[in-house]
Amino acid sequence: MTVLTMSPTLGDLLKYELNASYCREAVTLKAGTNYALGSVLGRITASGKYRLSPAAQVVGDEGAEVASAVLTEAVDATAGDRTG
Repeated sequence: MTVLTMSPTLGDLLKYELNASYCREAVTLKAGTNYALGSVLGRITASGKYRLSPAAQVVGDEGAEVASAVLTEAVDATAGDRTG
């Protein structure tokens, strides 16, 4: 029997949204990571860019340890900074 696998969708993450313009904003994601849908992000204080929120402070990325956003789409930023 063939097994079908469905990739995650926004419906798996977000069950109800009254107004998409109310709480969404475009942010710059730091280069070097392939960000998945639903990634928890933290804002780097010095640059204002976002990266995956680590459990502890990372030298050079101070501030990102505080979770402040959830990514609503997959973004490949391995080659450079991207907007998401």
